[in-house]
Amino acid sequence: MSNRLRRTEKLQTTPLPPLAETGSPAPSFFLRTKLLPPRPAPALLHRPRLSERLRSNLEQPVTLVAAPAGSGKTTLVADFVRNEGRQFVWYQLDRTDGDASVFLGYVAHGIRQLVPGFGDATLSYLQQAPAELADQPERAADVLLNEVLDLVDRQLIFVLDDYHHLGTETLVHRVVDRLLAYLPDVIHVIITSRDVPPLSLSRLRATGALTIIDREELLFTDDETQELFRKVFDLELTPAQLQEYRERTHGWITALQLVRQVAQRQALARGALREGDVSSPDLVEVLHQSERDIFDYFAEEVFADEPVEVQQLLLRVSLLERIEPDACALLYPQANSASLLPMLVRRNVFMTVASDERGEEYRLHPLFKDFLRRRLRAEIGQAGIAAEHARFADYFTGRKLWEQAIHHLLEAGDFTRAASLISERGAEWLANGAFASLVSFVEALPAEAVEAHPRALLYRAEVARLRGRFEAAETHLRRAATLLNARGDAEGEAEALHSLATVARRRGDCAAAFAHLDRALELAAERSTIRVKVGNTRGLCYVALGEWTTAEGEFRHALQLAEELNDTHYAHLIAHNLGLPAMIRGDFSEAMRWLRRMLQDGGGDAKSSARPVPQEAWANLNLARCHLYRGDLDACERHLNRALELCHLFNLIAQRAEAFETYGNLYRERADAARATEFYKHAEQSYEDAGIELTRSELLEEKALLQLQVGDLGTARSLLDRLVAARRDAHDERGLHTATLARARVLLAQ
Repeated sequence: MSNRLRRTEKLQTTPLPPLAETGSPAPSFFLRTKLLPPRPAPALLHRPRLSERLRSNLEQPVTLVAAPAGSGKTTLVADFVRNEGRQFVWYQLDRTDGDASVFLGYVAHGIRQLVPGFGDATLSYLQQAPAELADQPERAADVLLNEVLDLVDRQLIFVLDDYHHLGTETLVHRVVDRLLAYLPDVIHVIITSRDVPPLSLSRLRATGALTIIDREELLFTDDETQELFRKVFDLELTPAQLQEYRERTHGWITALQLVRQVAQRQALARGALREGDVSSPDLVEVLHQSERDIFDYFAEEVFADEPVEVQQLLLRVSLLERIEPDACALLYPQANSASLLPMLVRRNVFMTVASDERGEEYRLHPLFKDFLRRRLRAEIGQAGIAAEHARFADYFTGRKLWEQAIHHLLEAGDFTRAASLISERGAEWLANGAFASLVSFVEALPAEAVEAHPRALLYRAEVARLRGRFEAAETHLRRAATLLNARGDAEGEAEALHSLATVARRRGDCAAAFAHLDRALELAAERSTIRVKVGNTRGLCYVALGEWTTAEGEFRHALQLAEELNDTHYAHLIAHNLGLPAMIRGDFSEAMRWLRRMLQDGGGDAKSSARPVPQEAWANLNLARCHLYRGDLDACERHLNRALELCHLFNLIAQRAEAFETYGNLYRERADAARATEFYKHAEQSYEDAGIELTRSELLEEKALLQLQVGDLGTARSLLDRLVAARRDAHDERGLHTATLARARVLLAQ
């Protein structure tokens, strides 16, 4: 049952002695300006979604707007009360309002501005019962509530702005708790605060009497940001600028406003606002240039208010990409981070917390993190920063958290250790598909570090190869092979030669591939995994040459060695490849039995529950082809969807081209010529992006068969005539046979 009082009800209070005079003059502490609402900004964007949130709760006692400094709390509430049409009182709080008598005096005077005669009883009580007020401040609140019931007959909104200034140790919280618990239904209270105040809010929330608008809701959406710049700032954002603003500011209104101010200053400086000049500043550049203003705001409004121990913790943890409690406790054992970090989240000091099955992770707002890092650099210098990063690197290395360790080594400028660690662990990143991290780390190394640790360059080349960027891969591989040879790293050189062979095979140059593979075998140790890779690639070359029996022999020998070496990754991969000859023979059941072994769960589901690896794209693509040949079009589409998802995930350009081509074949079988044509166009573009000539793919044959299906025999014949000629000139015997066969079908139809 609600505690809200109607005007016919009263709270029982201690009788007051007779007043010496009928009126209660304002006491000496009273500052009229504290009861004035903030002035509306010259240009203001109304936010209907948030105004509606405020409006929908007016029938309840209280709304709390809690968010960090500069989130737009005051602006939002001020705009709402000005436009809502109800009477309102605005009380701007500061540290001097922590006394219960001062607080209630301002509340009474605020209402008195709207209701003549209000406050006589309350102000008299405050003057004549100071001892009782200190012991039982709730009684003074009851006096004020009874005055509201007696005198206030129109709905009004009472705003307590910047409530956080009161601190935690004040009797005012007991007064406010009492007021909110028994607030008459003619008053609605809106509290703005940087953190959730120490009030009894759980009870109000449980009864539905409280609405909270937090930081996430106050952040500007993309649409609001676009509208803000268009209508308020008179600037139009491009999609790229909008994305940059989102990533840099997270929709934080103070950052957006400061950017606008800098933009205007720049425009004025170069005369862009003169009549007839319609040029506008580069807003993305402005965002970067305006950081100093933003940092100054932080320093003044947030950072400087924190105790020294909190400041030091914030400065230090700003260097961490992931702020985890266990790491902080070990890195800063004297900082009491276990209690300080949650406290900072509760107080909205531009820090949030996320949790999952692995535990908790704290996150700083990007702009605040930038500020803290710059502040720390100013305090301890670049050498001090490097020393901190080196300490972090040791911590993460000791826990085998390699990515975090390398990140901090690079930040510390210890490129030798970083390159060494990449050389030692790069193969694990490749096996797990962590391409982006691997590439970014290698690219951050100076040339001399790569020269000293050429395996890092080898792994960079492997990423390019797996992504289908064969020209870049070949360039890196040749350089890596030369450097590895010079350093006497035979296994590394063999690895580079094997990868060069795979590039040559993809380009249809099996002779060059065999030459690289022969040299790799000469260098590889007897029980080396490289021999497994060489056997697998030889088998693929024989598949390309149409020598199926020889290919199966190579695959089986490589599979046996992989199993002896307990190399499950290559065992799965080669098992998949053993399905290719069966596919060619038309034995799809046998082919699918082998192909499913590539998938990590072994069951052939279109989507594995384990962490995916790039090679699963091929497994799903070939399973889709098998289902297509068997006429199971739905199963085909499921595997194609998974294959394309993995191609996008790992940016596998060449495989994506083949997936699009197979989609085209699927829709051709469904007699949907329009969709088939659409996917063939996607495939053609992807082959071009991967640097693969169309005559080396099956796309032209498949497009010709589509034209045959729709009855355009002339176009089908033209496509295949050009393809036959191109493959004859390239001495591609197998490709020439398949193109000639497809042309024969068209000739028969003609």
